[in-house]
Amino acid sequence: MAAQSLLEVRGLTKRFGGLLANDGVDLTGNIDFGGAKLTSISAYNKLIRREYGDWDATQYHDSDEYFNSDLNVFSQELRIASTGKGPLGWVAGAFYSNEDLKENFYSDLTDRLGGIAVTTYGQVANSLGVFAQGNYQLTDTLKATLGVREDHENRELIGRHPQMRDPPPERPVQSVPRAAQEKRQAPALR
Repeated sequence: MAAQSLLEVRGLTKRFGGLLANDGVDLTGNIDFGGAKLTSISAYNKLIRREYGDWDATQYHDSDEYFNSDLNVFSQELRIASTGKGPLGWVAGAFYSNEDLKENFYSDLTDRLGGIAVTTYGQVANSLGVFAQGNYQLTDTLKATLGVREDHENRELIGRHPQMRDPPPERPVQSVPRAAQEKRQAPALR
């Protein structure tokens, strides 16, 4: 039986395959006040990533990676913008975002280090931004625009737990043959 990667043995995904699901929903509401329009955009997005990659593309278990990620994002924007027909146009508003990531990252280093590196962590990020922009139509072909934006972000790494795990018993540890090691070395410059 040919050697299998940790990911195949555990049945997490097929070799060179994976799952990337990105689903979301948003709701937009508008209120027209005559000379200005108020817009609210609320959105929720969920990303699920189950992806395997054999980065060294060899038979050795030296750089196989598996990503197991769940990301949830909520965002809210509230803005008001001019709707008049004059030369002056403007928009102002605020934006909020909350991101919640949970991830398990596997690195199969069995042939080099004798195990699988697993890093488990979470990350929470909150962002708040305010913005304003004005423009003035100077001529038919020239418009002046001035805008500002202020952003604040708080990002927190939660529960980072790196560890090394033994390879599955179904697959013995292989050493990289000396000939393969020599081929990987760069030639000396003269």
